[in-house]
Amino acid sequence: MPRGMRLQMREEQERLREEAIQEAFRRAKVSTNRFKDVFSMTAFAPLQKKSRKIAESPQAWTVLHRLLLCQEQWVNEVSTWKPRGKAVTTLLRGLIRHLICKYPMPAYWYSVWFEGTEQMQNWRGGGQNADLGGVNRAFVGNFVKLAQGTGMHKLVKKLEFPVPLTKKQCHALMQQRKVNTVPHAVRWTQVQSFGGERRLAEALCDSNWGDACGGLDFEEFQATVIQWFCAQGMLDMTQVGPLIDYMENCRRENDGWAITGRTVTSLMRDMEEWHRNLVHRRRQFRAAAHAARYKPPPEKFKSSGFEMWFESRKTKDSRGRQIHENHRVDELLTYKGLLEEGRDLHHCISSYAHNIGRGATSIWSYSKDKMKILTIELHNPTKTIRQIRGSRNRMPTSSEMLYVQKWAREAGVMIAPRAVRRGW
Repeated sequence: MPRGMRLQMREEQERLREEAIQEAFRRAKVSTNRFKDVFSMTAFAPLQKKSRKIAESPQAWTVLHRLLLCQEQWVNEVSTWKPRGKAVTTLLRGLIRHLICKYPMPAYWYSVWFEGTEQMQNWRGGGQNADLGGVNRAFVGNFVKLAQGTGMHKLVKKLEFPVPLTKKQCHALMQQRKVNTVPHAVRWTQVQSFGGERRLAEALCDSNWGDACGGLDFEEFQATVIQWFCAQGMLDMTQVGPLIDYMENCRRENDGWAITGRTVTSLMRDMEEWHRNLVHRRRQFRAAAHAARYKPPPEKFKSSGFEMWFESRKTKDSRGRQIHENHRVDELLTYKGLLEEGRDLHHCISSYAHNIGRGATSIWSYSKDKMKILTIELHNPTKTIRQIRGSRNRMPTSSEMLYVQKWAREAGVMIAPRAVRRGW
């Protein structure tokens, strides 16, 4: 059977399952005891005595309906469950573990049962994306199979998991601990496998791609984009979300659009032009308001207030002659200077222009005898150096770090551990 047809069949099954859940709600009578009306004739009848909190919580009923739809896969009965905990979410997690799980599951996987409930919005931490859609309903079926012994890579090979992952990525996915939802775990796994940084994973989770996982074709496109992001050094993480919005628009207009061969500078330029067109055409008020944030970068930036640094020292060249070395750390205060820095050192520092204009970040250049050596990203509010990169995003050497540390001490800023190492 062709892959596309199998995916359509699974989507149809999930749609029918969701319609069954909604139909159960429609059959419920409006009364003072809806739990009794809906569940009194089901396997959940003992919950009225075992846990009044679940019985009296409308938010829990969605989870119970989903559990009823997979009742054939239960490994224990409700009557043998012993409630532990006080919060409704804790009680429900214990109930799911009792009914479904033969093997322990990572905590984030339990979120698939809570999609669309108030508990799920609390787990997301509110925020701008808290009220957006839910994860693919197939994740509930994935949870059941994983909890009962099916391997993650086997689900991927059978196309039952909507994200293409390697065997190594599947293993890493099941080891994630610092995430709340399955889409977040997928994005963190992809960034880790491509050698990206923690801040990029956090930025992806805050974007539209952190809310849900798409179909197989679109996930393959997303993987190439995430791999491209991981290869970009000195990238302003506040631009990740807007760039993703722009790339999704390009993909909608042209199915063959690809990230291959594109640079951050050219994408930023095209994105700004796209936002200006949105404003000009006035397609909708929200699009215009969103695009207004992306004005062309200012030609000059306001100084951050931190001191620049200069040191001249005597040394000897390869022939033993005495020479003077001049070391400087200067703040880049013009957009032209940012472009020159990125061109000379072959990285995408120009993407920070809007962040510098808002005063959140300042960019500094360490040079030796007028030759550019390192670019430094300083987070102004916390007085913390977040990134230090050389030509083509190389890491600084120990001798170069001596001069950066001298400037940092005099300027009163600190160097974050992740600034001088890759990965996590």
